[in-house]
Amino acid sequence: MEEGDAGGLKRRLDTRRPQAATLEHLRRRADGGKEHRDNFAVACKKCNDSRGRHDWLFYASLKRDEFF
Repeated sequence: MEEGDAGGLKRRLDTRRPQAATLEHLRRRADGGKEHRDNFAVACKKCNDSRGRHDWLFYASLKRDEFF
């Protein structure tokens, strides 16, 4: 397990459990997203890891099959 501080929020990442809750950046850090609680959402580790470069809203719509 690893601990990090995200805008005052403590988070624990458990890489052994793909359904474990993680904090996901709504706006990716690579795109200028900040380490602030307004930029986080709870997501399972599998979804958080698989989002890749997609915008969070596009990714959520894609997962819900809203495009087809």
